[in-house]
Amino acid sequence: MKMNPICERASRAAARTPRFSASLCGGNALLSAVAIFLLGLMFQRAENTGELSYEEVLGVFHALIWTELALAALLVPASAASAVSGEREQKTLDLLLGTALSPPSIILGNLLQNLIAAAIFVFSGLPVLLTALLFGGAGFTDLALLFGGILLSAALAGSLGLFFSALNRTTAVAIVETFAAEALLFFGPYGLYFLLRNYGGAGNSAAGLLWLSPLSLMEGLLFRATGHSDFALLGDGRLFEAALVPTVCLQLCLMGILLFLAVKVISPRRRKRKFTTEQNLIK
Repeated sequence: MKMNPICERASRAAARTPRFSASLCGGNALLSAVAIFLLGLMFQRAENTGELSYEEVLGVFHALIWTELALAALLVPASAASAVSGEREQKTLDLLLGTALSPPSIILGNLLQNLIAAAIFVFSGLPVLLTALLFGGAGFTDLALLFGGILLSAALAGSLGLFFSALNRTTAVAIVETFAAEALLFFGPYGLYFLLRNYGGAGNSAAGLLWLSPLSLMEGLLFRATGHSDFALLGDGRLFEAALVPTVCLQLCLMGILLFLAVKVISPRRRKRKFTTEQNLIK
């Protein structure tokens, strides 16, 4: 199977640079620090009270999953937002479009390269996650679904980055707009749902808004894995678990729209040929 040339080139370049290794080590160091800190608090409380709460063990596992999601949601769009705008800044985008590569291959190759980096980061943090499951909690099927949810959220964030990278001429503006749109996508549906439920009289009928946020996907997967809800103030965890399929479908549709728009933006525009008077007479 032939690999996408953009993905292959970017993956080799990233593997040779210390930035990828530094981000990988830094992310895992942060994840390990969070695990050590939370487990230390848990064991200290158990030493003082003489009992170990199973809810606290699940809380540590949830905190590590949310940390991995946050890191993936920050690293992937930051890298994707410089993919096309970086080519523009280096004056190489027109040369790239002049090759045999099509605009969809360029966009999908950059997205795939960022997802490979995100997958390496997610799986490299598996030993840290397993420390939180020493006392039970989630099975390997649940872990696989959680990793899939993180990668899907990272793919959506990367699609945002590619869209704004294709839309802007400078990387700095693309990164700022990407993170602003990502914050709106992640937290905007919850803010709107809170306002409609408490001040608009919509009640739980506006819960469909929560399906737009990747946070709802992770909450539903975590509740499916452990039966513990982190968003209990917004509703029962079963609400998020039941909405897993609609949430995945909405995120895939939104990702497809963003990638389609990114391809349209960088596609060379065909100008209509203007015929001279002699050519018109010949025709």
